[in-house]
Amino acid sequence: MSGALRMRSRGRSRSDAPRAVWFGVFAAVSGAILISIGVLWLVFSSGTDVGASDGVPGALIRLAGPAGVALTTASMFGMYALLVEVREPAAILVGMFGVLVAALSLIALIWIITHQPPLAASSAGTESSRFLAASSLVVSWIRPIGILVFGLAAVLADLRGPWEHVFFTLGVLETPMPALLLLHLTGPTVTPGWPVLVFGLPGVQPGLVGAFFWLILGYALFISGQDLKRRRGRRRSGYRGW
Repeated sequence: MSGALRMRSRGRSRSDAPRAVWFGVFAAVSGAILISIGVLWLVFSSGTDVGASDGVPGALIRLAGPAGVALTTASMFGMYALLVEVREPAAILVGMFGVLVAALSLIALIWIITHQPPLAASSAGTESSRFLAASSLVVSWIRPIGILVFGLAAVLADLRGPWEHVFFTLGVLETPMPALLLLHLTGPTVTPGWPVLVFGLPGVQPGLVGAFFWLILGYALFISGQDLKRRRGRRRSGYRGW
């Protein structure tokens, strides 16, 4: 009886990692879709003060971008589950730092989302404004460091596929630098134009290029999850053969 219980607990622990990987796939893909919705609405809506004049529906769409960033950040936990499954100690250790950064970034993103209309009053106090500024700093600059760390962990784990290239590209794109550089070269505009559509609004909203690379990351996680599932199936069939 105790042996059967041990076998069941082992089966549950083995299934935990694939579930976390599938969660990472869902979070990366759905986050990329929300980011795309947010930046498309931001660019093609009328006026720069969007959300204030469009009422609750407009403000909810405005929150699609931050919600998408939160989901893509949560997908990092699926990536860490994949690193744990590979069982490379150096990659797991580096990935732990990336997970800590992702958790801190999620806390900051939740604060930003819950303190924007319509989830909160439009007028924020001084203390709340300070927390919002600190949260924006974490999301804009510290979060990309965590993404770059996962790129290093992918190199250490020797994962098959363009993992390190995707992570390093996302780490650069998720900083405000590409958008700031492009806006500097094109000059200030009255309404958001194609630079915002491509690279997003610095510190506020990622662009379509970043959303595309998150889709690539979700696809890579899916392929790795399928490969992990096949390898586990082969191990189980080999065990029965004994």
